[in-house]
Amino acid sequence: MGKLNKKIFIPLFVLLLLVISVGVFSMRADYTSAELFDAKHEFSYGEQANQDLKIYQKGLKKGEKTPVVLYIHGGGWYAGDKANVGKKPGYFNKKGYTFISMNYRLSPVGNYQDQANDVAATMKWIVDHADQYHLDANQITLMGHSAGGHLASLVALDPQYLKEVGLPLHTIRGVINIEGPLDMSDFIKEVPKYKSVYGKNPNVWKAASPSTYLGQQAVPPMLIISREDASTTKFVKAAKKLGEPVDLLTTHELSHSDLTGLIGTNENAEAIQVTNAVTKFLQTNQPNTFK
Repeated sequence: MGKLNKKIFIPLFVLLLLVISVGVFSMRADYTSAELFDAKHEFSYGEQANQDLKIYQKGLKKGEKTPVVLYIHGGGWYAGDKANVGKKPGYFNKKGYTFISMNYRLSPVGNYQDQANDVAATMKWIVDHADQYHLDANQITLMGHSAGGHLASLVALDPQYLKEVGLPLHTIRGVINIEGPLDMSDFIKEVPKYKSVYGKNPNVWKAASPSTYLGQQAVPPMLIISREDASTTKFVKAAKKLGEPVDLLTTHELSHSDLTGLIGTNENAEAIQVTNAVTKFLQTNQPNTFK
């Protein structure tokens, strides 16, 4: 009886392995041939610490290329992380976008020039890997909060950063600056603690200011979201005087962190207003992408 059971058991075991193998193969085949797929990838765009990014994608069709929102976190140039994205990835994925959040070298390891170079290097990585990860390299919008907004604007206005990585200005389809300083001289005079990041030399502050480069080259479409701020208003007026496509949304209720943290939510009326303004800006500059 024991020998009989053994004879029966071995073929059954082999059959079970075959069933499992076929099932695994089928699951793999279904995944690779599926019409829609989701993905989250993390990559390094450089060799130093903090030179990394995360890609969020959802509901992609095979062969589809999606426009990109590249998010640059805030944190006073010395703190913050690419994980601080709130509801934005899911919101923009549903709207047909790939959402990419990047880290960059933080002070004191990296100064503002290193950080701006990291933004440009990430853009170069996106362009170089566009085919592999279903990205439309002609539709990259920079979105940054606070320090990240400053860096996004600096890369868009100071030509040296894109030139360094061999990209033309039109690689940037648009810029969304969420309460990032545009005149560092005004900003540091108002918040002196940032001398610990930028030093005490006014010439450095001027070189780090996006406003310094107004008029040197065309400005990509910009949406600036900020609470009442005289320096920001001054920048927008100067840009408009030059005929540049710069718009300002002034808010009154949301905190500095909520301006970015509540994008993609219906938390309150002003959060909805900000989300709608961002959506409209993207739709205007990247038509036929929103679902």
